[in-house]
Formats: sequence, C-alpha cells, structure tokens
Amino acid sequence: MGFENPIALWLSLALPLLFILTLWRLKPVRVVIPSIYLWGRIKDRNPPINALQKPRFNVLLLFQIMVVASGIIAIASPFVEVSSTEPKTVIVVIDASASMKTRVSTTKMRFDMAVEEVEKLINALQDYDTVEIYTSGSNSSYFKGDKGGAFSYLRKISVADCESDVVDVCKNVVISVSGGKNVRMFLVSDKDIDLGDVNERFIRILVGGKSDNIGITRLSVDKRADGLYDIFVAIGNFTGNEIEVPLRIADSSISKNVIAKVGITTLVLEKVDIGSNNLIEVIIDRNDSLDVDNGAGAFKLNGRQLKVLMSGVDNRFLSKSFRAMPDTDLTVSQVPTSSGYDIYIYNEMLPSVIPKGGDIVIVNPPSDFSSFRFGKVLDSTLVDEGGNQLLRDVNIDEVKVVGAREISSGLQVEDVFTIKGKPIAVLYADVGKSILVLSFELTADAVGGGRWMYYPSFPIFWANYVEFIRSKRKSWISDFTTAKVGIPLLLPREYKDASIRYLANDEKLRPAEDTDGRISFIPYSVGRYQMKSKDDKKDIYVNLLSENESDNNGSEHLLPDNVFEDLKTTRVKKPFLQYFAILSVLFMIICWVLEKRMS
Repeated sequence: MGFENPIALWLSLALPLLFILTLWRLKPVRVVIPSIYLWGRIKDRNPPINALQKPRFNVLLLFQIMVVASGIIAIASPFVEVSSTEPKTVIVVIDASASMKTRVSTTKMRFDMAVEEVEKLINALQDYDTVEIYTSGSNSSYFKGDKGGAFSYLRKISVADCESDVVDVCKNVVISVSGGKNVRMFLVSDKDIDLGDVNERFIRILVGGKSDNIGITRLSVDKRADGLYDIFVAIGNFTGNEIEVPLRIADSSISKNVIAKVGITTLVLEKVDIGSNNLIEVIIDRNDSLDVDNGAGAFKLNGRQLKVLMSGVDNRFLSKSFRAMPDTDLTVSQVPTSSGYDIYIYNEMLPSVIPKGGDIVIVNPPSDFSSFRFGKVLDSTLVDEGGNQLLRDVNIDEVKVVGAREISSGLQVEDVFTIKGKPIAVLYADVGKSILVLSFELTADAVGGGRWMYYPSFPIFWANYVEFIRSKRKSWISDFTTAKVGIPLLLPREYKDASIRYLANDEKLRPAEDTDGRISFIPYSVGRYQMKSKDDKKDIYVNLLSENESDNNGSEHLLPDNVFEDLKTTRVKKPFLQYFAILSVLFMIICWVLEKRMS
C-alpha cells in the first residue's frame, strides 16, 4: 500500500500526546463539609495527590486513537497497486456460410453454437475493451463497438445460402490491424480452414464436433471386373477409446462389427452386390450426440461416352476409378512424364472446346493436401503437341465449394482450377446442353494392397453435388443425386412451388428463391428427401459433410480457457481514502456514545 500525500503521516506524532493527556490528573474540586474532624481523617488515610495518575485501560481512549488514526490515513490518501490488463481489441471472424446451417440437434444449428461461443468470449472482456466482429458469406457484415453492442449485433446476424471464402476475410482483417497492440483474433467456423500465412494470428473455435462422436469420414466405391463392388470405408473415432461399432450396408445382408480405433480406422467391404440399385448406403448403427455422419451414401452417375488416355509412372489408383466409370474407354500408357500423372480425356460431344479434335489435358495436382478450394491462376502450359492451347473460349464460374459443378460453355485459360496455386484434377463431361465439372484431389491411401482415391467422399463417377440438367428432350433429368448437409441444392424453376418432404420424420419443407431468381433448398440432415413438383417427383439422398469439416473435431476445440492470460498488463492505483474517512466518522460516533454513557 502507498500514499498520495505521505507527508500527512507526520500527524501521527500527535497520537502519544493524546495518551499523555489521559494520564494528567484533573485538579480536585474543593468541597465544604460541616466538620473538620472528617477532613483530618481523610488526610491521614490518603497519600498526597500527584499531577499524573497511573495508566489504565480505557475503551474511550482506544476509540479516540482510532478516530485520529483513521483521519490521518484518509488525509494521506492511501492506495494499493493492482495488475490490470490494458484495453484490448478482440476481433472475431464468424463463418456465416451455408454449412453453418447444419443442425446439431432438432433445435440448434452450428451457427447457434458459434454465437454461444462468441458470447462466452465477450463475457470475459472488460467494459473498456473493444469488440470487432466480421461475418463471411453473401450476408457479410461488420461491427465495432463495446461488449454491450456486440451482444445486440450477434442476434441480428443471418446465415448465407452459399459457401464463402473465409480465408480472404481473415487475410483482410490481419492487414487492417497490422501493428495493433493487445489484439486477439478468433475464427469461429465448422471447418478447420488453412489460412496460409495468417494461420498463427487466429485462435480457432470449431463448432459442430462432439467428443462422443463416431462416424464415417470417407466412402469410396470401386467396380470390379465381375460386376460386383468393393467399398472402402474410413471410420473416425473421436471418443478417445477403442470401441466396437456395428456397420452395415442398407438393403443388403452385409453387416459386421468393426473395432474402431482412436482416430481413423479403414476397411474394405469386398464383392458387394448392389443389384440394379444406383445407391449404396453404409450405416453405423450407433447412437451418439452427432448423428449426421452415422451414414454415408453414393449415387452412380450415368455419364456419357468418354475416352481417357492416362500416362505416368504410377497411375493404378487413378485407373481403377476411371475403369469404374460407366461408358468409359480407358487406355493406360507407361510413358513417364514430367508432371507424374497426365490424364487426357476426349469427348466427341465437346468439339467447340477441343481444337482440332484434340484431347483435354488434366495436369497432376499435388497429393499431400487434405482439402482444396477453387481459385484462379494464369497457366499457359495447357497446349497440345503443336503448341495450341487445349482450353480456350470457355467461361468457368468461380466456385467456392468443393464438388461437381455445372458450368456454362466457353472456358478461359486463366480460370483453370487450382490448389494453392497448383492445378487440380478436373474432369469435363458433356451432359445435355451443359458441361459438368467433377473435381477431386488425388490423395492415395494404402488399403488392401491397392490405392484408393477418397476425396471427395466418392470416386469421380460418384458425384458429390446435386444438379438438374436440361436434356435435349427439354425435360428435367438428374444424372446424379448426392448432396452435402448444409449446402444449397439448386433446383429448376419448375420446382419453385414444389413440396419437399424429409422422409426420416416426414417433415415438410419448401424451396426458397434468392434475389437472382435461383430456386434452392438446404437439407439439414442426412437421409432421403422427396421433391414433388406439378409434373415430376424425385428422391435425393443427402450424405455427411466432408472430412475437413468439424464433425471430425471434438468439443475440445471450443473456446480455450484463460485466452487473455498472456496479454500485456499494467499497474493501476486503487484508492482507499473513502474507506478510512468512513471509519473515522464511525469511530467518532462510537466515542460520543461512550462518553454519554460514562458521564
């Protein structure tokens, strides 16, 4: 403890004087009595009276000393120094893209979990701290203010109907706060996104994952020469304990118990007969708090005639997938190439895209990435042997989601898809009057002596996106019908007033129309959805979210404890003058009461 006016403490020298004054005997009062005899007796019996008397305990004196001491300390203005965090700025980037609409329960979406985590974060702040909130998505917005205003703003945020580029938002945020003091930045999302060179600046809060979760993280299907199928399944166990789980294939007699080790367990179900069905569903019969990944499914894509020429040192795992594509001719060459894997796809129905009847070249992507997004890169190397560009005069819409995508005709060289600046593998196939783009990352995993391509969840002939293509008969067809939870499904305008029914619980849904006139609806859970328009009826199967989304991350990725512990602190003087002034007045009142009682 210190004092603002320490010189006032010299007044404490008056305390001994107060004690000495109490020892001073008062002059006796002369009293007239009727007999001098009694006075003589008193004089003989008592010793002479001294000016000072012996000290003795006096309650009134004690309180008088406390009155004076409290007053002196109050005049000296006491204070104590305490450690206090300097005013800080907390910046939160909230992923408000479509996948955040995924329900983790019947009443709560992932976005609701994100808001709860941000509210916990804001509650840990002081009133003098500053809060900045950025949201990504088509409904992107910005807030800057105190914690009270932040709570109000959170209740007004809406989730978009499309995926968004959170990476760009985070990079712009870092640029805007360059050099700021006592700044903490948080990213709240359901995806463990790679932010590149700003990764270390953000504290991640992942929502949607559950620590008791066991689910299917990957599904891949390979057609054998005998017409049967091999099904590759990867099971993620995030409970921390090895657990036996029942696994089965729907509409078949195949079922088995699988020991799910902590982490990822892979297995292959061999020689599966799916009959005439175009759907394969793999199901884990186990209840946990997150059932969105207890089932995975795939629909077969009935593609057009394609001719594929592959060259490279090792392309066995790619050739397995291409051979399984319906109506596909595959030729494999063992001529080594500089890129490792070169895939040439020829389609007779794309004469405007392929000059001189040449092939479309697909260059090899790197194999060490677990996720990717679409972007732009200028690549003039896509030429045939004569030096002619293989891709020209074709426009590709910039895509922010992973999966297949319908594009318009005409393709520009500078719009080639990339992974972190490197090209990804892309298959272009004509479906009616549109060009279908199926994209995938070439990631290999040794399973059963072979190699499998497992991103996205299916080989390229098992689509991971729903699109309706107008055929030459001018009627709507769907060549592939698998979708992700939380990702909007684009519908033809004929489905504007369609009725949609979720078959698991018979819930009725309605499609929505955006400002651009597109019709869509967002499935919120795994299972079958039946859509019925005036003239048509379709069933759509919705599978789990991708392995990079936070179904594979347990709840320990939520807001960490003591998140502001290492921020800069300062010494602050906390005054106590008012307390000692109150004590002085209180002791004065006590002294007055004691004196009244003693008189």
